[in-house]
Amino acid sequence: EMWPGLQPLGCASIINFMGTGGPIVASSDPAWIGTPHSGAAEAAASRRVVRSRPGDIPPHAGNREGVSVPVIKNGELLGVVGVHGKPEDLEQIVRLIDACVELYLEQALAGRRRQVRRALRLDVLRLVLAGETAEAGEIAAAAAEAGVEPRLPVRIMAFMPASNGEGRKHWFEQLNRLQHFLVAEGRLDERLDFAEVWDDVVVACRHVTPGSDTAAE
Repeated sequence: EMWPGLQPLGCASIINFMGTGGPIVASSDPAWIGTPHSGAAEAAASRRVVRSRPGDIPPHAGNREGVSVPVIKNGELLGVVGVHGKPEDLEQIVRLIDACVELYLEQALAGRRRQVRRALRLDVLRLVLAGETAEAGEIAAAAAEAGVEPRLPVRIMAFMPASNGEGRKHWFEQLNRLQHFLVAEGRLDERLDFAEVWDDVVVACRHVTPGSDTAAE
């Protein structure tokens, strides 16, 4: 997935990403995936850059000429990124790739957190919509895990953007924009309310002030 984004950096060499034990787990050349890489294993163990040259004695088994750079974040070793080529020609490009890998991993982790958060919020919505079959304590526990504080009574609202026949991708883009619009325009209180994309609609859980004319809805 990262290879198209790395090509503009000007590197036409094979790029590998190795796990902390040395085997290649991702590569711009699929034929390398799963093969051992002792240079990467050394880089992971020493947490230092390892340069592999044809005249290395002893040579790194499973290596080709290139550079292996450990990817470390907050003191934790995440893996090793390696590039084939003459080490003296790769110093700058490897540093750029190393930074790209770290950013990619951060974004992947953030995306996973968003997925978990969305799943937890949808659980809250399902419990609220279950009505009398769901206990208040169960809803409160699910809400706490999801990081939201819905106050009963609540109003459940469903929003659907107008379809313009531009395909599924555009439809989901509209749903996501609508979700953020509800918060940005003050239609939802971020402390008490939330909205999530559920199937083909945006479902919002909005608190209702007791005694207001919408409290019974």
